[in-house]
Amino acid sequence: YNFDVSYQTVLYTYDISNPADAKQIGKVEQDGSYRTSRKIEDMMYLFTQHTIVAQPEMLTEEALDESLPKVNGEAISYDCIYLPEHGYQGLVVSSISLDKPDEVVDNTLIMNNFVEIYVSSNAMYLYHSDYRTDTVNTQIAKFSLKNGVISAVAAATVPGMVQDTFAINEYQGNLRVLTSYWNVAVDERSNQLYILDEKLQAAGKIENIAEGETIYAARYFGDLAYFITYRNIDPLFAADLSDIHNPKILGELKITGYSEYLHMWGEDKLLGIGYETDEKDGGREGIKLVMFDISNPSELSIIDTVVIKEADYSPALFDYKAVLADVNKNMIGFVTTDYSKEELEYRMYSFE
Repeated sequence: YNFDVSYQTVLYTYDISNPADAKQIGKVEQDGSYRTSRKIEDMMYLFTQHTIVAQPEMLTEEALDESLPKVNGEAISYDCIYLPEHGYQGLVVSSISLDKPDEVVDNTLIMNNFVEIYVSSNAMYLYHSDYRTDTVNTQIAKFSLKNGVISAVAAATVPGMVQDTFAINEYQGNLRVLTSYWNVAVDERSNQLYILDEKLQAAGKIENIAEGETIYAARYFGDLAYFITYRNIDPLFAADLSDIHNPKILGELKITGYSEYLHMWGEDKLLGIGYETDEKDGGREGIKLVMFDISNPSELSIIDTVVIKEADYSPALFDYKAVLADVNKNMIGFVTTDYSKEELEYRMYSFE
């Protein structure tokens, strides 16, 4: 086997203190297609993706050295490669100090079966759904990012699968994870919330939430978690996570439709973007905006809703970067599609 090295990602750093005379001050080249990146204080983390491809002949050690992914022209060291039991994807992670933006502080190669990436202020978490058993589980690996040095910390497995980008979150060293499980054979659905400590050891949990439904959207706000579950009715849940060993549901609000994306609107409101649906058959009836009042998590309520009946789809439902949500400027913007007209429209709203 060999790495597909047909892609390369380049990180450029510019000095724009004088916009009329911007200067390139750093350049880092990294094998692999661009996956994502994060800037934490003065450190930049670059993630690129490799696919493993079959070769007709066995590789010699010399050929293997040539085939390993490179960062700034140097192959990743053997002692910086993590090999799980199974894996056909290679995730290359490097750290670059913005004080010396043409030098690499550290790098690593992590073999995997295509992981999702969550990065906190001092750690990165790689997670993916494991279907190799009778039930679906989420496997999580934690790596510390202290001073740009990438070091493995711990790994854990929790039941169910993570359905939403914001369903996983670190707070005060603890990882909170919302998962959903669906047994298709008997049509059993359940949802769970797990809290893991800094070593990814189990600390607390809430299980069997909204049985028969699935988590569609989530958001954490300090010690509180808000999440949407749905089948034909959309309940918004609020959970208190202040006692990590004894998390509990505080409130529940049922409305028609469901939100695919949640966004904090100040400290006491929550914006939801999703679909309005028929309460009986679940048929979609347009894009729906809803503003929730979360000032009292035990008594959740709706302030206002807007249903765009002529809108069939919006990338805002599945890509949070496609949403403009600025509470200070009171602006909510996103693109919608009307399938009957094959038209794109950019819509702007304000909350009053």
